[in-house]
Amino acid sequence: MFLGRDAAITLQWQSVKPSLQPDEYYLVILAFPHNSATWYDYQWTKNTSIVLPKYLFDNVTGDRIFRWTVGLIRLQAGEPTGDPTGRITILSNANDIWQFQWAGGGDAGGGGGGPPPTWTPRP
Repeated sequence: MFLGRDAAITLQWQSVKPSLQPDEYYLVILAFPHNSATWYDYQWTKNTSIVLPKYLFDNVTGDRIFRWTVGLIRLQAGEPTGDPTGRITILSNANDIWQFQWAGGGDAGGGGGGPPPTWTPRP
């Protein structure tokens, strides 16, 4: 469990190959609850880790549980700093799904202040 909007959350994974080609990226898919729906955020990087953007804290609701997975993609066209959605080839399907909870923690940042919920480990 991570508490508060200012929590520094870094997701890290092992590399699937020694080095990525210039047009290859890791695609991190985050799924989280938002007002009785599931929203998705996509982050792509050449590194084997990302730091979560703070705007995600402001959008998660409900149990505040994030699920995430990583796959390998190839960018087919467009600027690598732009959004590659719709212009990618999946090279490695994401398989394991990991989860964490990002709770309010009583701060004034959006997404639900107040005391953090009681955390119970799940099998």
